[in-house]
This record gives sequence, C-alpha cells and structure tokens, in this order.
Amino acid sequence: MAPPKEPRNPDWSEDEIILALDAYLSAKPKDLQKASPEVAELSALLRQRFRQMGIQGQDTLRNIAGVYMKLQNLKAHDPDYLARGKRGLAAGNRLEQRVWEQFGTHPAELHAHSHQLRAFIAAKVQVGDVEDDVQVIDGALASEGRLLVRVHKTYERSKSNRNRKIQQFQAQHEGRVFCECCGFDFERTYGERGHGFIECHHAVPLSRLAPTQKLSLRDLRLLCANCHRMIHIAQPWLSIETLAAGMKLPRSR
Repeated sequence: MAPPKEPRNPDWSEDEIILALDAYLSAKPKDLQKASPEVAELSALLRQRFRQMGIQGQDTLRNIAGVYMKLQNLKAHDPDYLARGKRGLAAGNRLEQRVWEQFGTHPAELHAHSHQLRAFIAAKVQVGDVEDDVQVIDGALASEGRLLVRVHKTYERSKSNRNRKIQQFQAQHEGRVFCECCGFDFERTYGERGHGFIECHHAVPLSRLAPTQKLSLRDLRLLCANCHRMIHIAQPWLSIETLAAGMKLPRSR
C-alpha cells in the first residue's frame, strides 16, 4: 500500500501577500536575500498563523525558501525593478498583481494594514466560520485582508449580538425594526415573514479594529441589505448619516 500523501501546502492568501509586499517595499532600496532577517521573521509569522488555524502542510509550508521565492515573484510587478531591465519570477499567486495595484503606490496604507494584521496574529485572534465568497468578501472590504474581514463579519453575524441589538432597538422604537438609513421596514412590506428581519452593520472601520476590542452595541447599526452594501462598496466607508443624506428618495418612517 502506498504511503499517504502529505497535505498540499495552501495557496498564498491575500493576507499573506499584503504582509509580504509590506516587507518587500519596507526594505527598499535594499534587495532582500534568503538570509535576510526580514525573510526569516516573515516566515516565522506566517507559520505561526497556520498553527493557530490548525492548518497542516508540508515541512516546506511558508519556510524561508518559500517566502523568499514569493518576494521574487513580487519583483515582476515592481516598476522600479523592471525599469532596470530586470524581471522577477513570472510564476506566482494571481492575487499578487491585485494587491500590488491596490497598495504598490500607497506604502503607508499598506504598512498600516500589515501592522494591523500582525497585531491580530500576535494576539492569536480566532474568528468564527464566515462564508468566504464574493458575496461576503467584496468591494472595499477585500482590500483590507481576509483575517480582518472575517473579524468584522463575525461581529456583524453573531446571533447574540444581532438579537441584543434588535431588542435594544425595539425598546426604543415601540417594537419596530427598520433600516436606520432609509427607513425600510421589512415587516410592513412583507408582513409576518419580515418580522424582525434586518442586517447588522459594524460601524467601526476595519482600520480601527483592535485585537482586544470588546463589542459595544453602540458600534452596531441596523440596515437593510441595500444600504449595507452601499456603505461597504468603496473606501472610505460612508457613515449612515452621509449615505442617507445623499439618497435620491426621501426617507420614510
């Protein structure tokens, strides 16, 4: 009987590429080498995160050689490197170009996101299962890293958080639940089927989330799906009040 195959190493994620690109740009004009301490540090950080998530891979999982190769992949998108008539490794994760386009000319913003990701990893933050598809991770949310998006969505989708917020809201509005932006009331439109139906929005931007942050009901706002998506569709996020002020239709209550 053939021995069982070792688990395949996961593809590089958006979080990891954000961290790698920050290391790459922060080192410039120095060209990181395999023996550079920054490469070893990034390798240790990524391997720590996989252990936290309980993900098994081969012994080569994000080892120093693999991290160094990823940094060489990034050179293929670096205009300064290409201007010198050089070429980076062509093969690589398809997210590389998207992350470079998002952050390559905004190193301060990149470093802020990288710093925050590092803080969450260091704090061993674990999040609940959140569906990871384009319906959840889209628009401006995706540009901030999957770990932070999952933390944000965990806050928004927690049943206990949602129920507590709705109960608080009903106590303040004669038992009604409606969108705090446009005033849409699902029960008034759909009858009993819409009773208590609403989405929760965590109003604290991802850039201000902290690993040790405790949820306050003041941070949660109740929105219909349309208003919720409009707030998240682009950076910077709009406040509910700003979105409501720009609506074409009058709000009704």
